[in-house]
Amino acid sequence: MLKGSKLILTVFLVLFCLVGNSQQEALKKTEAFYKSLNAGDSLAIKKMFHSEGYVMHVGSDTTFGFSANDFLGVCPKFYSGMFQEKIHSIIALEIAPQILTVKIEFEFYLNGKYSHCGIDHFTWIEKNGELKIQTILSTDNVDCGNDIDNKTVNEPKEIVELNRLMDNWHKDVAQIELEAYFEFMADDFYFLGTDPSERWSKAEFRAFCEPYFLEKKSTWDFKPIQRNWGISADGSTAWFDESLSTWMEECRGSGVIKRINGQWKIVHYNLTVLIENEKMDKFIKLRKK
Repeated sequence: MLKGSKLILTVFLVLFCLVGNSQQEALKKTEAFYKSLNAGDSLAIKKMFHSEGYVMHVGSDTTFGFSANDFLGVCPKFYSGMFQEKIHSIIALEIAPQILTVKIEFEFYLNGKYSHCGIDHFTWIEKNGELKIQTILSTDNVDCGNDIDNKTVNEPKEIVELNRLMDNWHKDVAQIELEAYFEFMADDFYFLGTDPSERWSKAEFRAFCEPYFLEKKSTWDFKPIQRNWGISADGSTAWFDESLSTWMEECRGSGVIKRINGQWKIVHYNLTVLIENEKMDKFIKLRKK
């Protein structure tokens, strides 16, 4: 009986992991869709659809649809910046082993200004081992709820989350969690270090970090002392400065974090060593050596 119970539990855990992985894949592909849409990348979007893919919009008094190819005609308006669609929330559900649905609550912007909210409902179907879009059902005939319709940013709530993310980002280094450390960085992230030569893109910074994380297994442990925040009126961008306890004594870090496809991502970080004003003359002489 015990052996049978272990077998059932093992099968359940394997199935649970598979479902989770499928849902994660659908979420990542959906986020990639919005990233490509907002960039106006019609070629990338076309590859995400099955050949018979279809898009339908349901409004309060109109309903119309497009083939996947016809839908690509909207891309230039996103590319120009006239249209922008931001993910407010996203959830995936596996209907069957080859069928997944993803529900997105979105905010639509026209020429940079908030216009309306709505819901997109994706159906992803796996064919020939590849997950692609079969249908997108979109509507703006919904009650957005106060959290979307009211564009006032809840700064205290956002700051709690931003502090959590930044604290974890520093902990990821100390705990030698390379993938988690870089997952928080946007694709166009830049790091400015204490040496004048240290202005690194994400790829360049990773090349610097990998020997410490993967070979030496020895990184750095910067502990936040205090942090100040600013958040834009639309809640899409945050900036901060922080005091850090480090092996270089107290340092200051500052940076910018942006909400990208519904998730906060750090796009810029600047680390500086602090020098008291009365020690500046000695510091200047030291730098000239």
